[in-house]
Amino acid sequence: MQFHTQILTKNNTAQIKGAAILCMIFLHLFANPYRIPVENRLDWMGAPIAHAFQICVPIYLFMAGYGLQCIVAKGTITWMSIGKRLKKLYLSFWWVAIPFISVGCIVGCYAPDVKNIFYNLSGLTTSCNGEWWCFSLYAKLLVLFYFVSKIKLGWKGYLLLILGLLILTRGVNYALHFDDEVIVERHLKMILIDLNIFMLGCFFAKFNIFGWLHERCYWLYKKIYLAPLLLVIPILVRAYLPLIGVTELLIVPMFCIEIVYICKRGVKSYFSLENIQ
Repeated sequence: MQFHTQILTKNNTAQIKGAAILCMIFLHLFANPYRIPVENRLDWMGAPIAHAFQICVPIYLFMAGYGLQCIVAKGTITWMSIGKRLKKLYLSFWWVAIPFISVGCIVGCYAPDVKNIFYNLSGLTTSCNGEWWCFSLYAKLLVLFYFVSKIKLGWKGYLLLILGLLILTRGVNYALHFDDEVIVERHLKMILIDLNIFMLGCFFAKFNIFGWLHERCYWLYKKIYLAPLLLVIPILVRAYLPLIGVTELLIVPMFCIEIVYICKRGVKSYFSLENIQ
């Protein structure tokens, strides 16, 4: 199943990542009201709809899988290329983490514990800054991508593999009751939850699913009343149907493709008098 129509260019991926950044900013500003002075809090801060903007994480994981699979189309992934990407990733992380932790130790926020600092700089723990939790997740998925890139299946087999992994990972996660305080268990739990959305991104790139949707469902995105729903529905689902690791397999591609079409047509076009009429 290969289609010639390709709608995700580098500009498109930048648009999707930009939307994810906006979601992340909104999440960090309004989803945790305990970080905000009482006199500045509003009633809706911390509500499920604010936490729903955590959709930014599965969007990034989906696009990470998509981008890496596109690279495979141009050449083979090797352990050396994976190592170079990990090196670049850690150097970027340390550029921020080392001065952050150093200042924290100087002002007394963190004890100068060598073991704890090593764990934080390696991504094994995030006690110095909880917002760094997704860094190690991406690093693990990058390593696993070496094996994912070797999968030689048609689209039906690949889709069945994703569905099978979804059932398996959810079952294992539910049965074993991982303890977040145990480093190995916490990291294994994160992989089991997020591997599927990462592989779905690979699937969309490998078989050009966006192109397939573009050819068959383009009429849907031209409807003035339907198109914005493809942005609203993912947020509502994330807020009130929090089956983490499952629902995003549908809502993340929906969100991504609508961001592309909105940027393609222009936001103003959705609200023009011509469209309303």
